[in-house]
Amino acid sequence: MTVQIRTPVMRHIEACAVSRFPEEACGLLVGRHHDGTVIVSDAHESPNIAVDRRNHFEVDPGLRLRLQRTVRDQGDDIVGIFHSHPSGDPTPSATDQAAIWEPDLLWLITAVQDGAVGDTHAYAAQNTAPPGFRRLDMERA
Repeated sequence: MTVQIRTPVMRHIEACAVSRFPEEACGLLVGRHHDGTVIVSDAHESPNIAVDRRNHFEVDPGLRLRLQRTVRDQGDDIVGIFHSHPSGDPTPSATDQAAIWEPDLLWLITAVQDGAVGDTHAYAAQNTAPPGFRRLDMERA
C-alpha cells in the first residue's frame, strides 16, 4: 500500500503541528482507497481532547461523526488520522501502538522539533498481537 497526498493538504497538517507545539496536534484524513493506494484529499484538524496534550492525542469523537456524514455524500471516507510528535521523532510511540483501535486507518505522524516541522511518515496498523505499524511509501501529488 502507498499513500498519495496533495501538497496543500500536507502543508495544512504541518501548519497544525507547528501551531499546536509543544502539544500534539491531531485530526482526521479524508480520501479514498484506489488500487492499493490511499489517496488523501483533505485533512480536518481536531481539538486534542487528551488530558496530557504534550504526550498524547485524542480526536474529538464529535468531529468524526460530523465528518462521516459529510464525506459519505461526497463519495469519500475517513481514511486515517494524523498527529504530531513534539519530540521530533515521526515514528509510532508505545502509546500510539496501544491506541490502535481501527486497523484499517492510515496514520500520519509529523515530527516537530523546537517549534519547527520535520519529517512526516505514513504508517498502516498491522492487526497482529501485539498491534504494530508498518511504514508506507508516501508521495505528494
